[in-house]
This record gives sequence, structure tokens and C-alpha cells, in this order.
Amino acid sequence: MHVEGHYIPVPERKTDHMQRRVILIEPEDNVVTALDNLSSGEMLALDRDGEQLRLTVAEEVSFGHKIALEDIPAGGEIIKYGHTIALSSRDIRSGEHVHVHNAEGRRGRGDLTRERRRKDE
Repeated sequence: MHVEGHYIPVPERKTDHMQRRVILIEPEDNVVTALDNLSSGEMLALDRDGEQLRLTVAEEVSFGHKIALEDIPAGGEIIKYGHTIALSSRDIRSGEHVHVHNAEGRRGRGDLTRERRRKDE
């Protein structure tokens, strides 16, 4: 539910009565994952190891997609599951959608594997 000008709590425990909107998988992650379709301007609050964070969604984000939890500079690591999953292809502001338009995956890319093989030959 979007409430203009108010933060929507993001419960940390599944037993909480309110629906979670995003999930932070590991405390060192710099992205969260949307558990629902989110609208631009939605304000979320979440807990990262006891630190209360507030996040304003900068643009529409679909279920299952990532949102930057903090500013990520061009070439910076995008961290999910406690691991680098991609590098940013441009500056990404907190609250922005993180996807193929601003991130370049570094895992499971056959093109990079072929490129490395050619360099080794």
C-alpha cells in the first residue's frame, strides 16, 4: 500500500502482521529485492543488523527486481547474497531499479569465458 509522505514498515520477521515489500538477503548487500510491484515515491523502512534504513523507491520496480539500497558508483560492485553479482555500468542512486540497463552481470556469462580463453591462447 502506498501512503504519500509516510514510511511503510518492512517487517523483519515472517510472523509480523504486515506484508513485506522488499527483502534484504545479507547485511552486506547493497540491493534489496522487491516482493511486490513497487511504485515510484513509495517509502520503505527496513532493518540491516539493527540499523534502521529508509528507502524511497525512485521508479516503478517489478516483483523480483532489485533496488539500490545505497548509491553505487559507475563500475561499483552490486552485492546480493553477500557476493558481487554484477558491476554497475553507470552511477546508480539509492532507490533506483537495478537491472540490465545499469548493471553488467559478471557470473555465468559465456561471452566472458570465451574472451578469457582467447586471451590465454
